[in-house]
Amino acid sequence: MVGMRALGHNITALYPYPSAIAEHIQNVDLLIGAVLLVGQKAPHLVSEQDVAGMQKGSVIIDISVDQGGCIETTRPTTYEKPTFVKHGVTHFGVTNMLGAVPRTAPQSLSASLIPSAVGGCSG
Repeated sequence: MVGMRALGHNITALYPYPSAIAEHIQNVDLLIGAVLLVGQKAPHLVSEQDVAGMQKGSVIIDISVDQGGCIETTRPTTYEKPTFVKHGVTHFGVTNMLGAVPRTAPQSLSASLIPSAVGGCSG
């Protein structure tokens, strides 16, 4: 998460503590949920009550949608109808998001992992 915080002053990466989420979610423009527990359903880190307290016009992207979503109000959508609005908040929950960019998705993942792997090698 330290790397995520270094991206810019307007990006906040949070540990999934309910109190931290409840405190910060009221003022966000964009919330990206991303939880992966291999072979398991994603836990709901953001409740419907939290979403209802967000600013109207905010946007949620739940990358965990394939595992049930980590935001309680998430539901799977398609590229034909990619968004829906609940509590005044636009939700994007297209399943298999990475499948839409099959060439660049693995390139981006590799580019983000290789510096960590190389820096972690002791020779």
